[in-house]
Amino acid sequence: MTNAHVVKDADRILVRLNDRRELEAELIGADEKTDVAVLKVEADDLPTLEMGESNDLKVGQWVAAIGSPFGFDHSVTSGIPIDVAMDVAKQLREDGYVSRGWLGVSIQPVSKDLAESFGMEQAEGALIAELDPSDPAAESGLQAGDVILEVNGQEVDHSTTLPRLVGKTTPGEEVELSILRDGQNETVTLEVGEWPNAGPHQSDGDPLRLGIAVQPLNDMEKRQLGIEHGVRIVRVDPTGRAAAAGIRPGDVLVSIGQQPIESPGQLKEMLTNLSGDQTLPVLLNREGRAYFVAIRLGDED
Repeated sequence: MTNAHVVKDADRILVRLNDRRELEAELIGADEKTDVAVLKVEADDLPTLEMGESNDLKVGQWVAAIGSPFGFDHSVTSGIPIDVAMDVAKQLREDGYVSRGWLGVSIQPVSKDLAESFGMEQAEGALIAELDPSDPAAESGLQAGDVILEVNGQEVDHSTTLPRLVGKTTPGEEVELSILRDGQNETVTLEVGEWPNAGPHQSDGDPLRLGIAVQPLNDMEKRQLGIEHGVRIVRVDPTGRAAAAGIRPGDVLVSIGQQPIESPGQLKEMLTNLSGDQTLPVLLNREGRAYFVAIRLGDED
């Protein structure tokens, strides 16, 4: 395994081992959202590592990644848990791309005040703020105002936990959700959908380059927010560039790099034409207030 950005657009890939052998490698597949790529080499006497168990980790423990970027051998930086990397690698080996489950909901954290208003003993779970009527969540009967507490028995301790649990579920697989609705605990079973535009031919020149899904705003919504243009962000991939920049579902994307965003189609065209290796200012409207973040595009860390 290596980083997706390391091998992106490479004409030839060489792997150098500790014994100084250099082997030509074949790219099996790459996933830009987790920045993981899988390579294949043909050789004898290859060293192997015993894989760890991410479930044994505790909050606050460090995860290290050892490599040799730009020829600096044995450099160490922070990494991602091995179960995430291994799941991505398995899908890349078998399918050549990574598919992720999704529900089709916009969620928000359950604050202390909201928890009290719902009759909850503590602030936990993911509060459904909005649903797409054609997506799995709405079709299963989930409603705005429901609080998702568990996915297949796994606790949703915070709203950010839900996308991770659903994302690692195979599209088409059924999941059992424990929810709180009108002060009562209920169970909902639904078939998980697939993240939009997933597949071997996923384009890098669309909103998923940022790890978001958007929808247009009508004139009334624009007037209420006091803006002339923008698109609403309805989903954020927790492993994407937008999430890393602090962008959330419900934010309105007003402009990127001083260019106004007029529609989802225009956003897609803009992202297609943007060159890599740059950091751009992004203007958001969050709960009626202007808010700037910086988002990074490009091939390098």
